[in-house]
Amino acid sequence: MADPAGVPPAYVRRHAVEHAAAGGVLDERFLSWEFLPYVDAGRLRAVSAAGTFDALSLERRGRDLLGVWRQAAHAWEWDSPRGNATTLWAYARCAGLPGLPETSGGWRMRWVDWPLEHGERVTGTVGPATVAVLPDGRALVVTGDIVGDNPTVRVWDLATGLEVGEPLTGHADGINAVAALTLPDGRALAVTGSDDKTVRMWDLATGQPVGEPLTGHTGPVTAVSALLLPDGRALAVTGGDDTTVRMWDIPSGHPVGPPLTGHTGGVRAMAAMVLPDGRALAVTGGNDTTVRMWDLVSGRPVGQPLTGHTSRVTAAGAFTLPDGRTLTVTGSDDKTLRLWDIPSGRPAGPPLTGHRSSIAAVTGVAMPDGRAIAVSGDDNGEVRVWDISTSPPTSQVVSRVSGLLSVTDVMLPDGRTLAVAGGLDVRVWDLASGGALDGPANDPAGMVNSVAALALPDGRILALTSREGEDTVQVRDAATGQSVGQPLTGYSGPVNATTALVLPGGRILVITDADDTAAYVWDLDTGERSSLRGHTGWVNTVAALSTPDGRALAVTGSEDTTVRVWDLATSRPVGEPLTGHTDPVTAVSALLLPDDRVLVISGDDDTVLTWDLATGRPVGAPLSGLERRFLTSLSAAVLPDGRAFAVTGHGRDALVWDPLTGEAIADPLTGHTSWVTTTAATVLPDGRALAVTGSVDGEIRVWDLAARRTLGEVLRVPGLMGVMAAVETGPELTVLVGGGGLLMASLRLDA
Repeated sequence: MADPAGVPPAYVRRHAVEHAAAGGVLDERFLSWEFLPYVDAGRLRAVSAAGTFDALSLERRGRDLLGVWRQAAHAWEWDSPRGNATTLWAYARCAGLPGLPETSGGWRMRWVDWPLEHGERVTGTVGPATVAVLPDGRALVVTGDIVGDNPTVRVWDLATGLEVGEPLTGHADGINAVAALTLPDGRALAVTGSDDKTVRMWDLATGQPVGEPLTGHTGPVTAVSALLLPDGRALAVTGGDDTTVRMWDIPSGHPVGPPLTGHTGGVRAMAAMVLPDGRALAVTGGNDTTVRMWDLVSGRPVGQPLTGHTSRVTAAGAFTLPDGRTLTVTGSDDKTLRLWDIPSGRPAGPPLTGHRSSIAAVTGVAMPDGRAIAVSGDDNGEVRVWDISTSPPTSQVVSRVSGLLSVTDVMLPDGRTLAVAGGLDVRVWDLASGGALDGPANDPAGMVNSVAALALPDGRILALTSREGEDTVQVRDAATGQSVGQPLTGYSGPVNATTALVLPGGRILVITDADDTAAYVWDLDTGERSSLRGHTGWVNTVAALSTPDGRALAVTGSEDTTVRVWDLATSRPVGEPLTGHTDPVTAVSALLLPDDRVLVISGDDDTVLTWDLATGRPVGAPLSGLERRFLTSLSAAVLPDGRAFAVTGHGRDALVWDPLTGEAIADPLTGHTSWVTTTAATVLPDGRALAVTGSVDGEIRVWDLAARRTLGEVLRVPGLMGVMAAVETGPELTVLVGGGGLLMASLRLDA
């Protein structure tokens, strides 16, 4: 019975689905729009896992809703049913489920083109992942933090998505690789390799380290594998930047034999296996572009190095086919996969092509039905499943995992074969079903690289978007998402940065980069394009503004570490390049102060500088010490009293500071669970200052900076979210979000 506020009792929220499943009546009465926001996510995930999904008494709509819920369940918060309802609504809108409410949590979806991806997200993390199956049949996901001063190893229950025990600490630097195995005595261990040059072993039942750190590598440990030998012994095999491969006895940690040498560059890839004839081999790949095989008993190389890759080898997997053949599959920065017969080392077919960036991880598995499957992921996060049994092999893009670092496979006691990818989250696929565990899903299109939103004088909003692989900019009507006019074409590469402005006479200019050293300016009225040339490195980022005297200015930041300002009427630079950065400039913003001064704000990997355009000199103190590698967005606005404020991401937080002084003017905005990669700043007509933050965790948060609170519920999108633009439109704030798809939604500012 619900309390007077309509909230079900805690016991019902936790256990109703378990009792219903036990009684065979887990149906729409429990899996409804009304009850799902209150449910205990871990318990429902466990009783509705793929192995039991078909046994549920659900009609088609109920199955679709449960499938969507399972995709969103990683974000469920016990104390936030209203937020859960908004998350389910947003995911269901992406999936195209019928009969949905028009609004939720203050948000109204204008349009959406964001198909749900195959597989399910288990949890958020920042590093590689592997899976261990315990003697009782439970599967545990083990992850390692690849960044941070105090990196941890964390363990998650694959069925429920809940963390098991406390984080395991001990490494002093980022964790690059993780492996797991179950010993003959039933103990499950994890083995990790780190930038701190050590290898560590962990008991997954107790959460304690096993022995002391294993030392011997003289550089970062970049590859790890573990296996059981036919005689019952267990080995860990590790590779490092020191070019060596080392073997360690598990669980004693003693070195087994001398280091294996032969690579002339760092070892990046590792796979270990026992052949049908009982021999134990390791396959390694390195910066020297070669693949090598090693006999783990004798410590000797097997055959000659395998050549064919044209760049460093970054990933390796191995599997034995039903006919007894053993294959290894390797991936490289050359964007290809190659298959090799073991132990002969002969190529097993032509290179596999389809990835558009460097291969980051690969695994191979022989399916129970006899098919040979490989799962690969690249630096853009694209995950492909390959059927190697066909001639030629075929592949399907099944998902994107932000910051992908690892792919592994596991066969569960119930017969399912899963692929597990780790990066900035952990995602799981059932390989027997072609990638999708449950529920509706579609093959993802190319990533959205850039977005911009522009409010026109007549009240309309234009949305500007570009996608990976299209080399165009689409101009859309924000009300419908439909294209307006012809796309902007003629680029020689992908467009990764876009901005736009309306001139005093009503003309609309669009400014973009193009994966080269120029920026490009389009006049939407005439269709004419001009270029801004002067940088000696690729242009990474663009911004624009109009001045009171009618000038239209563009600001560009480049790989050449400089910032340039351009007069868009003449396409000529304004003044000299702004210098002071020591790394490529990754974000810029431009701001007009009440005294008509123009500020240019620019950031590289860990420092933000502010410039007075009139003098070309820095203003105030630099904002430094930012989280490296993730400064991709700067935004700024002016309050009614003339004060300026700026917002940028700093790890999982967003900083709010005064660009004229470089000093913080508010506490950091906290709440995101992964890196804040995109921000917006605006001031409402009533004088309120708002910040909008978007993160790799897929969340959009709108902040009232004076009240120090968020407005509306968190808007969550499925999969990778990379770029965002925001524009204030009367009583609403409208956001355009891009990543694995596109959507435009408006938040009632009085919500």
